[in-house]
Amino acid sequence: MSHLEAPIALLDGDGYLRFCNSSFLIRFGQTQDAVFGKKLEELLLPGSVFSWNEFKKNKLEKYKVTGVPDSFGSLKAVSGRLILLEDGQEVLLELERETDPEKTKRIAAVISRLYHDLQEPIRNLSSFLKLLSDRYSSSMEPKAAEFLGISLQSAERLWMRISGLLRFLRLEKRTDVFRRVSLENVWKETVRQTREKLEQNGFVVLVEGKLPEVNGDFDLLEELFLQLVHNSIRFRKTSTGSELKLVCEEQGSFHKISVRDNGIGADLKGNRSVIIFKKYHELEGDDRPGTGLFFCESIVDLHGGRLEIDSEPDEGFTVGLFFPKISGTVRTSSDSE
Repeated sequence: MSHLEAPIALLDGDGYLRFCNSSFLIRFGQTQDAVFGKKLEELLLPGSVFSWNEFKKNKLEKYKVTGVPDSFGSLKAVSGRLILLEDGQEVLLELERETDPEKTKRIAAVISRLYHDLQEPIRNLSSFLKLLSDRYSSSMEPKAAEFLGISLQSAERLWMRISGLLRFLRLEKRTDVFRRVSLENVWKETVRQTREKLEQNGFVVLVEGKLPEVNGDFDLLEELFLQLVHNSIRFRKTSTGSELKLVCEEQGSFHKISVRDNGIGADLKGNRSVIIFKKYHELEGDDRPGTGLFFCESIVDLHGGRLEIDSEPDEGFTVGLFFPKISGTVRTSSDSE
């Protein structure tokens, strides 16, 4: 680990630091002697969002850590992850790498330019396909009309994905614009948009508990739930009735929303973190265009939370969404900018 650029540390089962690389020492502005043998809570600054007991008690595979000091000892918007290793006796702490602001700005400018360059051709494609569908689909052969409909849906989905990506990139550096958002309203809008698909595929939708309010962005949270619903629809079982259930509960300083389905499930092969960086269908050997969970995790991460998964083949799929409870004064959606 010593050669890695990302700040890395290894903790024992009680949270004491046993090893770290040079990037970790630079981030904390400390020497090896100053950090070795210390508990993680001692290294973090007051006000940090972290609880070792919660991490161990709930056997969480990942736990977001915020409030990491920089080399000058000041609190900054730096975060990391605790990852429980396979033997269960050691924990890996990985901090986010510091980025070059100018380089980040250049990359953002390129992405923004690409987005605007893609706007016109994608809009034209959607418009012409819709015009073709409105005027000629009734006179087409059934197969041709079906293919046209698929093409139109794909063009619209592409536009939504590109728009969502740009919105995410813009908000990633501006979490100060977050407001108090009702997840109940987000879920209602998600169901409204997907009701036809859910009914067509015989889904029963259930909610257990009360969906909370969180500090965040309505559109991004809606995109998060839309992607999870579409995954459940795509990977449903065709032999039995389909069910999609949200379970809301409190877990320490977090709200936990579990999104569960009774679909085909997935074999996580003993590593529940790897699937986050893959497309769902890759684990199933399926050639359908599955939606990866990486974007979902990025949205939850942006909101100060974490995403966990649980699944077994033929036993459905569960995505656990953890959002920090609101503390202090947060603007509501009715407040002015």
